[in-house]
Amino acid sequence: MLANWLERDENELWRDIRARVVTYSLERSGFGVDRLVGLANVFDAVPVSYPPVAPAQGEDRAIREAKEAFRTFAPDALERAMNALGRIRMLPLRDKVKLRAQILTERIGDRIPDVDAVIDKAILGRNNLVHGSGKPVSSDSTRFLADTLEFIFSGSDLVDAGWDIEHWCDTRVPSSHPFAGYIGSYAQNLERVTKGDR
Repeated sequence: MLANWLERDENELWRDIRARVVTYSLERSGFGVDRLVGLANVFDAVPVSYPPVAPAQGEDRAIREAKEAFRTFAPDALERAMNALGRIRMLPLRDKVKLRAQILTERIGDRIPDVDAVIDKAILGRNNLVHGSGKPVSSDSTRFLADTLEFIFSGSDLVDAGWDIEHWCDTRVPSSHPFAGYIGSYAQNLERVTKGDR
């Protein structure tokens, strides 16, 4: 497992991403929004082949027509419009996080139920902080949402390297371990951040 983890670390991009996650992990004791935003942004940089978004019927024609219509825009607005059109077939950040989470839920989904709902909250909160769109994240939820993103990234990275997370969860682990603390308090935190949704 260690050999596999180190082999991936030879990739400069992976090494940089992991370093960013470690930096945000050191901020665990804080409740700052920068940690949530930073950890969410990490998933956009993960160098994996995500499945392409299948085009809807007539999408190519609609994109061509939109590009033509936008050509009358001022240069700055035109650039923003063209960038948005270029991202149409890219997976949204939320789906990228969910694909990484699936690596964990296939193995320990019973220990992190409804994690997709937590991911939704985390990314909507990140979007509010970055773009001012959507509902803001309550300050008492920020840490759990950031911890969820950190757990998904680091846990899936270790599973990719060969870590047997099921065995680890079934083994008595010191509660001082960040992953053990996260899983141990998951149900309570899930209830707190989703209680307004019911």
